[in-house]
Amino acid sequence: MDFEKKLLKSKVDFNFFDCCNACKDLDVKNILLVINSYKNLEFERKILNHGSKGVIWLLEREVDIEDVITTIKSGGLWFDRLSLSKEILKSTDSKMPLLSITKIPLTKREVDIADLVVLGFSNKEIANMRWISETTVKSHLKNILRKADARNRTALVNKLKV
Repeated sequence: MDFEKKLLKSKVDFNFFDCCNACKDLDVKNILLVINSYKNLEFERKILNHGSKGVIWLLEREVDIEDVITTIKSGGLWFDRLSLSKEILKSTDSKMPLLSITKIPLTKREVDIADLVVLGFSNKEIANMRWISETTVKSHLKNILRKADARNRTALVNKLKV
């Protein structure tokens, strides 16, 4: 497998597993897990909290192993963005905005929505988290995009991170 050869050559610490249960009792600290299974976000968040470098789910979409290697070698982590976003959100004070928006006059609710957009949450996820309708999220997002002079979510995130 070319995938495995590249990992071996990179000298990134990793282990292959057939399923999540196979690595339950393993010390996952500082290793990359390569699991021959579909994505399990609950399990992924557990291993993230136990110090793993990341996880590759072989039965999910194709992954560029070079990106994984580069990310891990540069000190990054390789996890699903939703897992990372939820951990970041969980570890922050929910009353404290993640963004310092001084140039863009947003309401408190718009700042809250913008924070969640930057963290990578979808409109549906934001609606569920904030007990509002998806239409309301879209309306807030439309206002945020207009005020930030951004054409789409990506442009908005780039503007807000500066």
